[in-house]
Amino acid sequence: MSPLEPSRPRRQRRWRLVRVTLAFLVLTAIIAVAALPWALNTQRARVWLLARANRVLAPGKLEVASFRFSWFGPTEMTGFAIRDPQGDRVVAAPRALWDRDLGRILFDRPRYGTLTLEGATLDVERLPDGSIDLYEALRPILTGTPATDLTILIARGTLRLRGSGLARPVSADAADLAIRRPPAPRPVSWRLKLAQTDGAMLDVQGRYDRWRTKDLDVHLSGKRWPLAVAITGLNASGRFDGRAEVAHRSGRWELSGEAKLLEPEAAGPRLRDQRLGLEQLTGIWDVAVVEGSWAVRRLDLDLAGDAGAASRALAAWTGIGPLASAGRWSARVQARDDGEGLRFQGQAEARDIPEADGPITLDFHGAYRAEEDRCDLDRLTLAAKEATLTASGRVEDLRGRRRLDLSGTLTPDWEVINTRLADRIEPDARVLGKPGRFALQGNLADGARMLTAEVGFELDGADVYGLRLGPTAIIAHHQQGDWIIDPIRSTLNGGRLALDPELIHEDEGRLILRLASGSAIEDAEVNDEVSHRVLSFVAPVLEEATRVRGRVSVKIDRAEFPLAEDAGRRAVVEGLVVFRDVAFAPGPLAADLLDLLGRGDATLKLDEPVVLSVADGRVYQRDLEVPVGRLARIGLEGWVDFDRNLHLTASVPLLPEMLRDRPVLSVLFEGQRIAVPIRGTLSHPRVDRDAFRASLRALGEDLLTRGAVRGAAELLQRLARPRDPAAAPSRPRLMPEERRQR
Repeated sequence: MSPLEPSRPRRQRRWRLVRVTLAFLVLTAIIAVAALPWALNTQRARVWLLARANRVLAPGKLEVASFRFSWFGPTEMTGFAIRDPQGDRVVAAPRALWDRDLGRILFDRPRYGTLTLEGATLDVERLPDGSIDLYEALRPILTGTPATDLTILIARGTLRLRGSGLARPVSADAADLAIRRPPAPRPVSWRLKLAQTDGAMLDVQGRYDRWRTKDLDVHLSGKRWPLAVAITGLNASGRFDGRAEVAHRSGRWELSGEAKLLEPEAAGPRLRDQRLGLEQLTGIWDVAVVEGSWAVRRLDLDLAGDAGAASRALAAWTGIGPLASAGRWSARVQARDDGEGLRFQGQAEARDIPEADGPITLDFHGAYRAEEDRCDLDRLTLAAKEATLTASGRVEDLRGRRRLDLSGTLTPDWEVINTRLADRIEPDARVLGKPGRFALQGNLADGARMLTAEVGFELDGADVYGLRLGPTAIIAHHQQGDWIIDPIRSTLNGGRLALDPELIHEDEGRLILRLASGSAIEDAEVNDEVSHRVLSFVAPVLEEATRVRGRVSVKIDRAEFPLAEDAGRRAVVEGLVVFRDVAFAPGPLAADLLDLLGRGDATLKLDEPVVLSVADGRVYQRDLEVPVGRLARIGLEGWVDFDRNLHLTASVPLLPEMLRDRPVLSVLFEGQRIAVPIRGTLSHPRVDRDAFRASLRALGEDLLTRGAVRGAAELLQRLARPRDPAAAPSRPRLMPEERRQR
């Protein structure tokens, strides 16, 4: 043994110390490693971990109330929340489970496994710029390091979607979300399943290739899922039922699908707070968009709704109408791209309209030329039972003023019109004419009220109730929101007809046909039919009169006729009817009145003006007098309603021939008149003879009483008067025998 060589015991002690030191270090390391989860679970470690995480999520933020790390199990977190860049909480979960133990967290990055949020609440907002705050909060994770591999699951959660473009928040009672963020170059994918307690469901699946082509695919399928969107001045809502796909490939957007929009509603200032009247919309579409240009491979739309609500909404927008108070409407529109433009065609029908006798149909064909920014209407046909309107034209500058220019023809169906006249007015009513011109021009951007329109037709003649109208044109113009009808000049029963009609649009949306003051009929011939059908309302004594001859003139001071049935508004007419030498043989009413007078005149004559007043569904009589003989006249006051009911009072004169057998009474009754009520109808008048007799008896008693009092007073006055000395002496009284001898 060398003296310099350490002794064996010493060497053994050294190795023992090394072994002890190593054992201590290993034990310390084991203890440290074993205690690491506990250390990371402390408050100080939580703050440190969140600070590091928030540097990655910035400008968003992560919040965790507590961590629970383990070397042998998944990591648990409580009070988990993510805030968007604006500080709003977009995700909140009472418990989060990360399927990574501490070892894999430390040594298996960037494979981060699956993060499951149990019972999470999603509060998602669409910002005014169109971005979604949930995506903005997760963007650093979804678009970060290419090698990152992470899956986020939300199970049994809830969702609320709100913000710009939504009329009201959309909520889901059950929400399941899976976001798969694989390492490059694989695309990000996601699936969101939503459900409500009423059975509504929505399933959204998507895939986004963020690394290579930037392609996007989104697939939606829904069952009665509620939608509510807000556009400037318009709120629309409904329930989505069907499927839809959105794809972006190589700079080309593609949209396709087949779905129904159930229970659609639309209202707002743009519709003047009226319902749109749309109840169902079904669509099939396949559309591509390339650099702002649309290529419609297929577009089929089927629509149906309430015609009354749609008419009121259209009236609020255009200021015309409403044209229908109730009913149903349906429409179908189809469009295809033929290489030169978008060809389209459509049909629409309105039925069960109270104001129309039968369905109203619309058929149109045309093409949209994108390069010329123009829409050509090759044919537009609007058909009702009474008439058909055909037109063609175009709309130019679709991105600007939208200049409209349509022209065509209005063709009345005279056979149908005459059949209706025969059914509703009289069997012999006839109208004949020719088609007229239709034109519509203006800028749609200025609103429908500013469009210029012309529509009309030519009448060859008409014969209704014995009134024969000569040839004339009926033409209406629309200018600056008002309808103007050309003056009507023609003949009527050999006389002159001059009408100046106006269409007045009232604030309540009602259309009123008004005849301007000065409108008149001059020297029209009258006959039995005219007197029975028309003039009997003005002069009831003409009802069922025969051998009627003469002429009549009408001067209008005021005349207004509502063009739609409205309980709050009825026809009003004021003016003067002038009879000229209208002679007639009495009808039932005239005969009854003559019978009261004890006369049987074979012919009567009207030759006086009568005040014309029509209001509240009645024709009022005033200043109507029927000459009887040379001096006497029967006056009539009251009204006749449009159902031909009578409410009249006749002022009957007492004529001497009524009291031929009582000459003394005839002198007393001279100049007296009796009021006689008349009820019933024009065809069956009821003259109240009992009232006539009672009035006659009362008048007689009154006159006799006044006559007797007057006679007694004169007798007493004579007896009290002193005898005149110059008077001849009175004869002596005779004895009875002398009187008998005489």
